[in-house]
Amino acid sequence: MTYPVTRLRRLRQNDQLRALVRETRLTPEAFVYPLFVCPGQGVRKELRSMPGVFNLSVDEAVKEARQARSLGVAAVILFGLPETKDEVATGAWSESGIVQQAARAIKNEVSDLIIVGDVCLCEYMSHGHCGVVRKGQFPQSLGAAALNTTCRKRRAFAAASAMKPCGGRWKKRECPVPRSRWTCGGSGRRKAMRAIRNLVKQCGIT
Repeated sequence: MTYPVTRLRRLRQNDQLRALVRETRLTPEAFVYPLFVCPGQGVRKELRSMPGVFNLSVDEAVKEARQARSLGVAAVILFGLPETKDEVATGAWSESGIVQQAARAIKNEVSDLIIVGDVCLCEYMSHGHCGVVRKGQFPQSLGAAALNTTCRKRRAFAAASAMKPCGGRWKKRECPVPRSRWTCGGSGRRKAMRAIRNLVKQCGIT
């Protein structure tokens, strides 16, 4: 007999063998917990399309982050739901942006938790695109037109969530995540991420 009638289960016949040859092991510290942060106080609004997932105000996000860390989760990724949106994603790079507020608050309460920053701009844009849209041009997602905005966002995020300086340098574990549609076969992504990397170095973040 051939597959799938005959399935070779020699290495899967009991717990001990499976544990011996298992390649992937899932543990709490391997997960990144997403938090969707919104304006307000005491807000914990469940999403109808995703049962068990909530929009959280900053104070509630801090509670959620603290509980996640107590369970062994090592990192959270923050997504912002700004009060207002515009065509240049101001909320993404403003020092008073919702993600920046959440990053500061979480770091103050759970200092050893890794905070991951999302660099996509779509949630801050009035038109919903990932990057800057200019009249007469195709939308540029983190291409040349969006590069300055993206760099400003990373700078604001770094300033918000960095830990206190030690020995003249910022000690920090956070990282940006390139979640968006990229243009020009990846050249827009590479250019933007190189610029972000340079900003991190300029800030003295290791």
